[in-house]
Amino acid sequence: MPKEYKPFQFKQFSVSHANSAMKVGTDSVLLGCLATVCNATNALDIGCGSGLLALMMAQQSNAKIVAVEIDENACKDAAHNFINSPWSDRIVLQHQSIQSFCSQNKALRFDWILVNPPYFPEESNYSITNVNRKLARQTTALTFQELIQAIASLLHEDGTAGLVLPTTIAQTCKPIFESFQLYIQQEIRIHSFQASEATRTVICLQKKPILVQQNEFIIYEQDKQYTAAYYELTKDFYLWADKG
Repeated sequence: MPKEYKPFQFKQFSVSHANSAMKVGTDSVLLGCLATVCNATNALDIGCGSGLLALMMAQQSNAKIVAVEIDENACKDAAHNFINSPWSDRIVLQHQSIQSFCSQNKALRFDWILVNPPYFPEESNYSITNVNRKLARQTTALTFQELIQAIASLLHEDGTAGLVLPTTIAQTCKPIFESFQLYIQQEIRIHSFQASEATRTVICLQKKPILVQQNEFIIYEQDKQYTAAYYELTKDFYLWADKG
């Protein structure tokens, strides 16, 4: 029998993700917590999946939010989650590719864009047989260059875009960003443990080159308990985070 995925309950909203190829995970939660979207007026979630990042942005701001998703099954989850959230009047779901969305909204600009992108090249050794999961995780329907081009097109001149990437990939992306006149504002390298190598990097991009802020973030103590920093970062979202 297929595995049953129960809705993931956060403090102010719930995320049903049974139909989505990618389930609620630490990468998106960290990106949503680390992005300082509180002053956003209009925001965009590219490849929203079940809608987690859009909901996190809605909780932290008064922004009007657009969530774009190409996969029909993920859209079913996102639509359900948005309608049943406290911010249903501020989140609009668009069932289409980001390329199509860009071509139809050439004058539209956002002051915050968040994306947990597909980042494994289709020709890589990271093999995925599930079609929907492949769309969500590999650059099959959306190359990295197309994604960055879309961000550059849709980002306000004074806006910020946040992405979470494998650290090995993030280290090679600077020339791609700069080819679309996007510049790294901040890099936050995510470590599972203090002594372990960073496996993910949260990157914030802007259209004006500035001095890059570089930070480290550690998820676990050596005893596999969450760090005080992780509890503090996630306390507005996770039900259990207050105990830290």
